[in-house]
Amino acid sequence: MPGVVIPLALLASHARVSSSNTILTFGLQYCFDETFPSYSKSCHSCSPFIKVGPRRLGAFPLTPHPSLNPTPFLNSPTCIPSPGTTRRPALPRTQQSQGVGGDGGAFGDNALEGLGRNSKVWVSVSTAEDAEEMYQEATVLTLGDKNATVKIASTGAEATVPLSKLFPANPAILEGAEDLTQLSYLNEPSILHDLHTRYGGDDIYTRAGPVLIAVNPFKRVNLYTEQHMSDYRRGVAKDPHVYLIATAAYDEMVKAGRNQAIIISGESGAGKTETTKIAMQYLAQVGGGSGIEGRILQTNPILEAFGNAKTLRNNNSSRFGKLIDINFDRAGKITGAVIKTYLLEKSRVTAQAEGERGYHVFYQLCMGATPQEREEFNILKNVGDYKYMSNSACVAIQVRACT
Repeated sequence: MPGVVIPLALLASHARVSSSNTILTFGLQYCFDETFPSYSKSCHSCSPFIKVGPRRLGAFPLTPHPSLNPTPFLNSPTCIPSPGTTRRPALPRTQQSQGVGGDGGAFGDNALEGLGRNSKVWVSVSTAEDAEEMYQEATVLTLGDKNATVKIASTGAEATVPLSKLFPANPAILEGAEDLTQLSYLNEPSILHDLHTRYGGDDIYTRAGPVLIAVNPFKRVNLYTEQHMSDYRRGVAKDPHVYLIATAAYDEMVKAGRNQAIIISGESGAGKTETTKIAMQYLAQVGGGSGIEGRILQTNPILEAFGNAKTLRNNNSSRFGKLIDINFDRAGKITGAVIKTYLLEKSRVTAQAEGERGYHVFYQLCMGATPQEREEFNILKNVGDYKYMSNSACVAIQVRACT
């Protein structure tokens, strides 16, 4: 995937994976047909793509566009581990029986070419048949036709492993590379290790060619000030960032007259909602001036009230998909916006899993309504008095202080 131009249709098909993905389009004309998320021929350019994830990293394959070779997209299915260990989810049985990429590691028979004694590698190990697999750093001691003897870096223990469990490691000089296309070896453990290294230094954004990977920091980070906006708008800042993606798309729209789309995708708790708001705030800043941008940003609290809810993994989980179409004039100023919603999780209104809640608006009405509103709309003061909202035994959110 890194370095490959991805057709918009492929990215849009990927957005079907989750009902809470966001497509943010903007341009001089509509970029999508009415049927979500089909690609309209009026949109000629490929899209920037933001992949967001919590502290869970890994990789999964997608059926590619016919014009491309099969290439894995990055996702976030496994927790960031302790230093020296990189985890990934267990593969399906059919893939486990064949090894990761056959007998030659991740990229076939030639993936281990050039390795020898003292070469640095990653070893895929698991502690039980159905347990998560993980990667550990190791040094090659001997390399045979089918097996290799390695020394595990974290424990110093020696182990004999099949070649299919070995993956070349990148040199230390490439530790924490900001663009995954810079890595000498672009295998799964190397990608995970790079994201892990950057995450440890509060670098939550990493590029993979035209794709931006964002890892939820679960704390406040000083990355979204007006000074940051100005630096990216003037081209001073070049580090991976949502602003960099938004700047590239905005400039392409203004200079080339082409509609643009930013697709924001990830699992629950990954940070899609916040990333969408960050991108919209930036676009409002660079394309503002008419006053309409403020009204567009004010739609977020309303959408979140009626479409977001507490889940076991996320206190503000979006339970619907959004298509946000922002319109600009020829001078690059915002003239209006259209927001469409899709696939709302309607069953959550009447039934929630234990520890989860219904949509925020019901709890906000019960706790914030004035006496006059309570009388007019017959609103009870105690949320627990409503069966639909008390089934899950969770009526309040415990807010954690951000550091």
